[in-house]
Amino acid sequence: MLREPVGKVIWTAFAISLVAIAAGSVVAFRLMRGKPVAPGELLWLILGAGQLVYLIAFMSTYTYNLLAYVPDEPVLYWFLPHLAATTACAAAVFVFLRTAPLWASLYAVCLTMLALVTLDAWTPQMDRMPEESFLTLVAPVVLAITGGAAIVASLVGTYPGWPGRRLAHWTRIAMSFVPLAWFLFGYAQGWVFARELFVRYRD
Repeated sequence: MLREPVGKVIWTAFAISLVAIAAGSVVAFRLMRGKPVAPGELLWLILGAGQLVYLIAFMSTYTYNLLAYVPDEPVLYWFLPHLAATTACAAAVFVFLRTAPLWASLYAVCLTMLALVTLDAWTPQMDRMPEESFLTLVAPVVLAITGGAAIVASLVGTYPGWPGRRLAHWTRIAMSFVPLAWFLFGYAQGWVFARELFVRYRD
């Protein structure tokens, strides 16, 4: 875990994951207690659920491989975390289904996108290295799109939990862009690279 730059990537991904898990746990606890929750907070319930499953899978199975190519890379680094995030998103739809139809619709769109990402994650990709999962942090593009839509929805009118949960609402929305920022930083560092679309390698 101390190899460079893999060590830095792992520790940074761990830090983001732990923050997401902690924030998501607070949201889940408030929901179970029947306390008000702002819509933006559910973004970190989604990320926290995915990263919790990811850390469990990582700690259980990951080994650093010195080879440039690892056959049969574990699908669980992508599929199970995205499945957990999709389940949490479905819970978000349920929470706002009656009280806030606009937010229920927003999370229903997010649910659809996450379901598609989860379906794609089920398919093994032979050139995808396990280390790349440290940068993907549960569909960063989907979270960023949902965060942007949440900003627009928040400006349209009041939202559940306003004004008491206003700070939590906006900080969670702002933090929904962290996974995408982390991925773009890793891309700029050359830790991941773009691949050609619709091209199968090693046929």
